[in-house]
Amino acid sequence: MIYRERVLPFKYEKAFVQHIDDLRKIVEDPDNAMYIDPELRKLLIEKNMIMYLGYPLTPSTRPNPDKELGIGEVFAWQLNVYRILVKDRILEQL
Repeated sequence: MIYRERVLPFKYEKAFVQHIDDLRKIVEDPDNAMYIDPELRKLLIEKNMIMYLGYPLTPSTRPNPDKELGIGEVFAWQLNVYRILVKDRILEQL
């Protein structure tokens, strides 16, 4: 259900298709979102796939970086399952 409703539609987005290499970089490390095409970064943020961690409300709200969970210093996947599905179901098929 998450895959079909949230991740699969990205496969048909223009920014997604044009920047597959950038997407691979974000799957490896969400902080690579700082260096990718702004159009793809904007799309991923607007669709709540990744989030910017730059302005935490309190110091205790900042999560610890963990690449296995898709959390970087500056960006993180909203849900690690999004990262896993993009990696295993979309990027592996291309």
